[in-house]
Amino acid sequence: FGVPVQQIVLLPIGGVAQLKHIPRNPIQEFVIAVAGPAVNIFIALLMGLVAFVSKSAWLNPLAILTGNITLSFASIMGYIFLYNIVLALFNMLPAFPMDGGRVLRALLAMRLDYGKA
Repeated sequence: FGVPVQQIVLLPIGGVAQLKHIPRNPIQEFVIAVAGPAVNIFIALLMGLVAFVSKSAWLNPLAILTGNITLSFASIMGYIFLYNIVLALFNMLPAFPMDGGRVLRALLAMRLDYGKA
């Protein structure tokens, strides 16, 4: 959409792109904000498919809590799957600076003045 990115900061839980300005069109802001969680869901589906095709018991979320983590290829893909699902859900919380807050603002800006949204 032609929005310049000032900088990208990579963190252990993901990345943050600082845009030079917020798109004036709410649909553009919505698409930009949804892109991050969409990538997490895509990665999760890809890793889940790889783990499923490997046909082994690949995901036991409680294993992390008990310390009984296996390091097979399928289990690693399963943990990447789980991590990306949790990250996408967390990122879609309707609060700033998460993408969910930006999605909510974009949806509200479709009906309200941008300042009120």
